Amino acid sequence: MKFLLLKHRKTWWIIFVAVLTLSIGLVNSQPVFATSGYGSTWSGIYPSSTSDNAGCQLCHGTSTQNLNPYGFAISPNCSSWANITAGINGATGENSDGDSGGYSNLDEINANAQPGWTTGAVPVWNRSTCAPAGTNTYTPPAGTTLDPAPASENCSNGIDDNGDGLADCADPQCDGFTGNATNCGVGACTSTGNLVCQGGGQIDTCTPGAPSAEGPFGDPSCSDQSDNDCDGLTDAADPSCAAPQETCDNGVDDNGNGLIDCADPQCDGYAIQTTECGVGACASTGSLACQTPGQADTCTPGTPVAEGPFGDATCSDGIDNDCDGVTDEIDPDCSAPQETCDNGVDDNGNGLIDCADPQCEGFTDGACDTGSSGICAAGTNVCQNGSQVCVQNQPAGTEGPLGSATCTDGLDNDCNGLADASDPNCTPLAEICDNGTDDDGDGLIDCADPDCDGFTGGTCDTGNMGICAAGTTACRQLQEFCDQSQQAVTEGPFGSATCTDGIDNDCDGLADANDSDCTPVPEVCDNGVDDNGNGLADCQDPQCNGITFGACDTGEPGICNAGNLACDGSAIAPVCTQDQASGTEGPFDSPTCDDGLDNDCDNLTDLDDLDCAMPLEEICNNGVDDTGNGLIDCADPQCDGFTGGACDTGNSGICAAGTNVCQNGGQVCVQDQAIGTEGPSSSPTCQDGLDNDCDGLTDTADADCMASSGDVSLSELEVPTKIRVEPRQVVNRKITVEGGGTLSTQNATVTLSGVGSENVGVVVKPISVTQPIEPGIWETEFEFTVFVSCKTEGAGTVDWTATISAPGNDDPTNDVLTGATSVICSEYDDHDDDDYRSDDYRSDDYRSDDYIQFFISFIFKFL
Repeated sequence: MKFLLLKHRKTWWIIFVAVLTLSIGLVNSQPVFATSGYGSTWSGIYPSSTSDNAGCQLCHGTSTQNLNPYGFAISPNCSSWANITAGINGATGENSDGDSGGYSNLDEINANAQPGWTTGAVPVWNRSTCAPAGTNTYTPPAGTTLDPAPASENCSNGIDDNGDGLADCADPQCDGFTGNATNCGVGACTSTGNLVCQGGGQIDTCTPGAPSAEGPFGDPSCSDQSDNDCDGLTDAADPSCAAPQETCDNGVDDNGNGLIDCADPQCDGYAIQTTECGVGACASTGSLACQTPGQADTCTPGTPVAEGPFGDATCSDGIDNDCDGVTDEIDPDCSAPQETCDNGVDDNGNGLIDCADPQCEGFTDGACDTGSSGICAAGTNVCQNGSQVCVQNQPAGTEGPLGSATCTDGLDNDCNGLADASDPNCTPLAEICDNGTDDDGDGLIDCADPDCDGFTGGTCDTGNMGICAAGTTACRQLQEFCDQSQQAVTEGPFGSATCTDGIDNDCDGLADANDSDCTPVPEVCDNGVDDNGNGLADCQDPQCNGITFGACDTGEPGICNAGNLACDGSAIAPVCTQDQASGTEGPFDSPTCDDGLDNDCDNLTDLDDLDCAMPLEEICNNGVDDTGNGLIDCADPQCDGFTGGACDTGNSGICAAGTNVCQNGGQVCVQDQAIGTEGPSSSPTCQDGLDNDCDGLTDTADADCMASSGDVSLSELEVPTKIRVEPRQVVNRKITVEGGGTLSTQNATVTLSGVGSENVGVVVKPISVTQPIEPGIWETEFEFTVFVSCKTEGAGTVDWTATISAPGNDDPTNDVLTGATSVICSEYDDHDDDDYRSDDYRSDDYRSDDYIQFFISFIFKFL
């Protein structure tokens, strides 16, 4: 009984409300006058159909002979309400009074407007004779429009809104309407305007600005980053700003750009001296020429030709024809020919034929039968170790376990002569705890399966060093552990066997002589004696590496001059080692340019060093390395953030338009407009002709603009309020989720997840359940099995979350339910309270007697 009440309490409530509603309706119901179609609509808005004037107001004006336009459309005979009703319904959908707004009769009635009437004064008529019967007794409510005015024109939607046959700018109503913004002009002449409706068409109000001069060279207009003369070229990219020509070998900055000779891009290609390159037949000459920011060698080696094959004239002409540094028979290209491995001929003349020749090792020659079973039978003839053997094409696989696809594929996968169900490997197996497979088919693999608790076997790496690295796999508490197989021992002292066994015995990552525990007597580094007996004296001994003996002069310029006598292992005596590595001088304004030091050891200091020369500013769209730092346009950090012209991002819709921007050393197309939304169906985004969400679909072609098909939601999540679990054990429970929807009959999916606290483990099977739901049925059940375990004694919790989803679901706010279970992790005791037994699934909230009492009191409360 408790189960039935719990299971169907919503059904009982629905039945109760239905009975109560029916009873109230029977008590309060009264006879009504029934009409249909327009007649019913008119009766609901204008005076009751039983009054004298209701019918005649539909037909007549100020006299019985004067029918209004709506009356003509209905019936010439207004002698009875039945005839009027039939006439009304016959005029369905027509615009009987011909108003300029084009409104149908029903539109006007629903707007409290009488078709054909333009005033509120309504005479009283005798219903049986359709003759005036008295003075005015009814006036429409204040504010009622009897004949709706024509709609105004929307000037930017492509629709004739007011029905005059003219849409948007073609309609005189739109004269002066300002639409989308426009752009015109380039550079400093750039301007903006708008598309404006004028004289039945559309004009662009944008007018470009007036250009000014750009240049000459040296003028501020050549370095202001502005296209002043509006020709699409800015500063140095404009011929008006061209600099004088540089003379490339006189040591003078002729064009005044701060760059001398080869440092000036104008000198690119100027030849300085003749050079040679290439070997053999490829030997060639060129020249050392200017190439910004320095010099480059233009010498290009000749094109090599073939050397060989064996017996060819090129193998005896004394020329290195292929330019690889070796000539004639010394060149491998002139070696004897390769053996053909399947023709029975000794092709290379070494007395060995086909597979007997080592050159044929690995050669394959057609299919063969290995003589094995199953998938192992197919093979290929291969040359191996001087003979031809049949090599198996496919190694033996596994057959099973039960449930695996290998048990139903009709193949003998493990080559034992048995396939599928005939193979014992396809019968149910016990869980093997170290093979990464769910052998017993319970969804739990290896140590995660309770069957493996206590299992040990197989080697593993503990993550420690030396002899402490080796471990043994062990299953405990549904987890896999790596237990160390061997404990650390001592390494050393020097002379001990542990110093020569090649093993890291004390697990510190160092073995034998590399371990300080095995260190011999230290070497004295300046007495000419091999103190530690390793055959190496003083600085030759690695123990002396880095020992210093005072300052010395390296003979190098600048900061590279100062050194220190130190042992480096190259000789018995110490060598003079440079104290400071060569650094950089510059760039301009760097502290290295005014510290009085030759930092890059080139015998030039501060401003005497070209590295400290003042750089130019990089122009970011001219394809030139203006600053001479080897970085052009966007590759130069000076240009980071520079924008230059429109581009296409490659995305769809409003996301397609972009602007080229210098970012992180390159030019990227940055999207001008962020992605928006398309829909819902009533949104203006569904009729603006734009792909607002950039998915390639516009307006009604986009599913986001389609009317929603309904909703799904969850009505109940039933979880145990508390359970008890013995440490290192697993208990399982059934959890039920109920839900439904207003969607048409279709599948809905419910997903359940459980998150345990630190001491509690949770597994949900299955994670998701999919089954049909019916509209209005909110008790469709979705069942799950959950497994709960405890690591140690104590207490914990499990937080549950259930989520429902289905195609067409239009309200995600009611798709989720949550619940919680308290978990006591302890051994069982004979005095345990029943509420905490591991098989307890009830909560006091669900006691059947309490529920019945609550239900009865609820019914009487409303009765």
